[in-house]
Amino acid sequence: MMCKHLRSSRNIYPIPSLHRKPRIARRTAPYALQCVAKPIRPLRPGLPDIENLPLDIWSRLTAKHWRRAASQFYDHADSLGYLPLRKAICDYISGLRGVRCEPDQVIITAGAQQALYLCAKTLLDPGESVWMENPGYPRAKMAFSSAQLRVVPVSVDSYGINSVAASKKCPAPQMIYVTPSFQCPLGYAMSLERRFDLLRIAAKNNAWILEDDYFSEFRYGTSPVASLQSLDRNERVIYIGNFSKNVVPFLRIGFLAAPKSIVHLLRLARTSVSRQPPGIDQAALAEFIADGHLDRHIRATVHIYRERRQTLVDAICQYGDGVLEVWEAGGVGMYLVALLPAGVDDRSAAKAASAAGVDVVPLSNFALRKLHRGGLVLGYSGYAPPLIRNAAERLCYALFSELDVPTHRLSTSRHPLR
Repeated sequence: MMCKHLRSSRNIYPIPSLHRKPRIARRTAPYALQCVAKPIRPLRPGLPDIENLPLDIWSRLTAKHWRRAASQFYDHADSLGYLPLRKAICDYISGLRGVRCEPDQVIITAGAQQALYLCAKTLLDPGESVWMENPGYPRAKMAFSSAQLRVVPVSVDSYGINSVAASKKCPAPQMIYVTPSFQCPLGYAMSLERRFDLLRIAAKNNAWILEDDYFSEFRYGTSPVASLQSLDRNERVIYIGNFSKNVVPFLRIGFLAAPKSIVHLLRLARTSVSRQPPGIDQAALAEFIADGHLDRHIRATVHIYRERRQTLVDAICQYGDGVLEVWEAGGVGMYLVALLPAGVDDRSAAKAASAAGVDVVPLSNFALRKLHRGGLVLGYSGYAPPLIRNAAERLCYALFSELDVPTHRLSTSRHPLR
């Protein structure tokens, strides 16, 4: 009788209301669902060169700091993060990108995503506006949507985000999110004129600029461009970086360098969700940077990635004439964009590629507003040249076979996404 009573009483109490949460989840779910783990196949973007990762050095440093963990316990008490790591980051981004900051302006985060979420949730109120590049980084949109901000899509061209067009739609943003060193996903570096224009807009509107500076080290044959933060004289720029792409992919350590006026606010917000990332990893990373291992690894990696990128470009030119057009953006990063003929759906193209054993990402996954031209985001950094060539051949064959692709040559318009 008791069991019968318990079974019948399950629906007595109503399920707590979730209010706005389901709507927010629906807005962010399409990209999140693609993050389910599955076997790695070429040409999935964003993967580093596994065979040349500095795993031996990393293992030695990690073991060393585990042995010292008891004596270093109190060094990990600061909620800003491990002080030697914050010092090493300051030296590194100052030398590489001209970023001006002190260790007490650096907050260690669990990857760049946590840094984006903290800024969105802490610095703006629900309903306030944030400019974002279109196409742009999908996870940034997830962070802004989770904070219930109004995301304003802004078109990009070869000079970067089009602030003139943005000002017509939303003349007074409260935040501007940009990837100026390597526009995600097109790869352009923002021009100096556009950088100064953004700084003027931020100062005029008392707005914050989130400078997501990923891939800045992977430039082939050109010097890094000055960071927005290094040009800022009004303390409006928050500089964000991470080490998942240039050290090891499972190292979920990022950071933000913030103006002194808001460090304490961001620190309190981060402490409310986590004290800091794992201390041993922070200590190992601090020594990895300070001893020059990071610089040496990046120099070696740049040569490898340059060769692999050229292999993919050559293969597309050989096998994909009429079906894929490489988007040339200066030779940077770990992936490239290849445009499809006008009218071809890039999600259908991605399915055809998957059936042929090739993993690609539709360019439309990065779009906040529908693009005029579809494309595919193709990774090359994690694959040897013979594998890249073979995958590119299978990809192009699948596109010709499965899709209704026009036989005429592709347009060479300078800005085909407009």
